[in-house]
Amino acid sequence: MGDGSTQMDLSAELDRLSAMRGDDGDDGDAGVRIEILDAVVEPDGVDGHRMVGLTVAADGDAASLRGSRWRHPLHHLHREDVRPTIDGMPVGVAEALDAVGGADLDDGYVLDRATYVVWAVDGTRGGNAVRLRAIEAPPAADAAVDETQTVEVSRLETASRPGFDDTARYRAFDSVGRRLDPSAFVP
Repeated sequence: MGDGSTQMDLSAELDRLSAMRGDDGDDGDAGVRIEILDAVVEPDGVDGHRMVGLTVAADGDAASLRGSRWRHPLHHLHREDVRPTIDGMPVGVAEALDAVGGADLDDGYVLDRATYVVWAVDGTRGGNAVRLRAIEAPPAADAAVDETQTVEVSRLETASRPGFDDTARYRAFDSVGRRLDPSAFVP
């Protein structure tokens, strides 16, 4: 079976599943949907710092993504080219994620842009420190998933990373991926 017939089979299956749900696909009213460039994703939840969903429509260069699963970082959902809707009506990212079960991380997360490790905020310790737990780590990283560490908030605010325009090594986000100042993690 060639790639063309596989794509047609996937398209037919998506159309069949859509019809079973009672969604004819023409009115745009299909529950929660998130348009990301040329693709339309139906999210089914949040896993850590990623929105998980199925690509139900895609045009142009993204056509091959139709029928594929997405695990999209929450902080990328706040870009201008992302448009969340509920039943065809524009909504905010937080509202769309709430509609599919809400955030998975209560206190937000930190992305280390030098190692690409993603740390969930596990709570505060001491006056100006925060406890972090690794939830995603590439194989070459110096941390493993579920490893914990306590970091001074001042380090999160000032550590630099050569090669980035803003030189900031760490990026802090709340539970739905909105940018935060790391000082928000301590009372």
